[in-house]
Amino acid sequence: MIALEIFKSQFIHLIQNFKEFFKILFPLALFAVLLTSDFLVNILMHSDRFVIWVILRIVYILFIVRVIINIHRLIILNEAFDYYALNKRLKETLLYICYGILGFVVTFVVFLPFGAVVLTMYGGAGFFSYPIQFKIFTGIFFTLSYIFLILNFPMISTGKKIKFFKMIKLSKGFRLTLLLQLIVFSIIAFVMNFFSGFVFGFTLVLSMHFVTIMLNIILTFFNLLIMAWSISCISKTYMLWKKAR
Repeated sequence: MIALEIFKSQFIHLIQNFKEFFKILFPLALFAVLLTSDFLVNILMHSDRFVIWVILRIVYILFIVRVIINIHRLIILNEAFDYYALNKRLKETLLYICYGILGFVVTFVVFLPFGAVVLTMYGGAGFFSYPIQFKIFTGIFFTLSYIFLILNFPMISTGKKIKFFKMIKLSKGFRLTLLLQLIVFSIIAFVMNFFSGFVFGFTLVLSMHFVTIMLNIILTFFNLLIMAWSISCISKTYMLWKKAR
């Protein structure tokens, strides 16, 4: 099965190129831990410093996008340099964000009438609670959007011109592979979140604050490695898709 071969090959690639992935991911892991630390949150959530907190969140999002682009370029172009040079890959970063917003907005607008019908059929909702049917339908809808459009983003990351919505047709033949990747990595992420919550709860009960900080860094980095593996699989899928065309 092509999906299994991609999982295996990209896992091996991740291990063989761990040094490069470490250079890409570890700065983001440290920034993520700092941004979510109780100390920083308590300082910045005061009204006079809230703007700083918002700015740091925006920087964090830019950081994540840059990491994704770096991984795509490492896999597809074998480009192992200038990971965080401020004068490099700015165009790709901005285009990635713009097309990501475009994809979400269009998906949401198309989803609205269907979602309204589901809510009408199965009852209204409070601000934080929706019928389970609505949640399932939402998940299916956005999953379909993902598998139809995601192959645009390795192209954006490597500076290729795209016809964004034409990918809905062009992705034929690789949609099942992308769906299997999404399902597998969603399950892995769920298990990791459960494990992380259990470990942190245990250390907090024992007031092991230093251990909690160190575990937070390690687990955050490990979660980022899984993210890198998933992005690497998308890159490999794109390369196979390009070869098939």
